[in-house]
Amino acid sequence: MASQIKAPRLRSHLASVFFRVALLLAASTLAVAAVMAWQSWRIADRVAKDGVAETAQKATEAAAISLVQPLRFMDAPRAQLLLSDALLSGGENSVAGLVIGADGAPVAEGGDVELDRGVLLELAAAALASNSRVEAEDGHLIAVPVPTADPAVAGGALVMSWSDDAVIAAIFSRKMQMLATAAVTFAVMMVLTMLAMRRFVTQPLRQVDQAMSRIAAGDYDTEVPMRTRRDEFGGLARHLADLTVALADGRAAAESRSAAHEAQNLVVQHLSDGLDRLAAGVLSRGIDQRFPDEYEELRANYNRAVSSLRDALSNVRAGAMNIHSSAEEMARASDD
Repeated sequence: MASQIKAPRLRSHLASVFFRVALLLAASTLAVAAVMAWQSWRIADRVAKDGVAETAQKATEAAAISLVQPLRFMDAPRAQLLLSDALLSGGENSVAGLVIGADGAPVAEGGDVELDRGVLLELAAAALASNSRVEAEDGHLIAVPVPTADPAVAGGALVMSWSDDAVIAAIFSRKMQMLATAAVTFAVMMVLTMLAMRRFVTQPLRQVDQAMSRIAAGDYDTEVPMRTRRDEFGGLARHLADLTVALADGRAAAESRSAAHEAQNLVVQHLSDGLDRLAAGVLSRGIDQRFPDEYEELRANYNRAVSSLRDALSNVRAGAMNIHSSAEEMARASDD
């Protein structure tokens, strides 16, 4: 039974303009927020990757400069220590590193070299041969020559493997935090917006609807609210008040016409009855029922006409009786 009662209410809420406006507002907000979030996340990923690439380039070049003395004197332990420090300073972004001497032989290595050892050796050899920085296409592998006193000759090469996975993972975690915060903020703002719309839109509409219901029921004396407001609701209320006045005037005119029609019917009925009596020869009665003021003169004229006709007939009768009496007297006189 409760579900049967709730179903019509739910349908009425879903069909309301307020719900549709709120839904449209939510959809628009979500669309704009989704586009802005997508763009900001792309920019954040790009900035993070560019930052890792720039840091990797500077860190690799700095580490290569620090290897000048160890490679010059073929101090492999010192080179290993400096490489380890470079990998350690790179944190989670540095994956592996490899140092080769001027003859191309490995001098030191660290990290997960076994994963890309062949690629690292190839890239380091290319940097040593070209005496310039060499990078892989994805920018995660950077090889730089170790400088010597002769700028045209390299004393070896350093290649380091870098990864931006840790930075991207950290950014993704922050994205989820931002998304959760945005979702909570959106929910709170939607509740506040709906409460505000209920106060500024739904309640005025309900007041206007109640006033219109009373007017539709024939209560033209009802007070239309919000007529002093300067917004759309105020204009609607003023138009409704003008309509109420027009409807009241129309009903008053209709009642006036109805009263006049009833009065006219009353006059016609009494006149008809009087004319029927007159046709039947009854001249002793006039119309005693008082007519409405606008027809009272008609009743008086009818009564005067009946009275005049009665007097005329009385005079005729009296004259006829006199003639009859005179005729009888003459007849008796002639008989004598």
